[in-house]
Amino acid sequence: MNVMSPVAVPAAPILRASAVTAAAHQILALLERGQRIDSAALRAVMETAFKASDASGAWD
Repeated sequence: MNVMSPVAVPAAPILRASAVTAAAHQILALLERGQRIDSAALRAVMETAFKASDASGAWD
């Protein structure tokens, strides 16, 4: 008898790819305005793109 336990399903690759693309566009916009990309700016961009914080593991 096989017992199957529930396993968390990873985010769909397409959703991750679109979030990464959205983050890249936001970073490009910052660079075009001559802004530095520091850790706070990068975190804000990634949280916006993935709609989750780095603590949640959404974009590790």
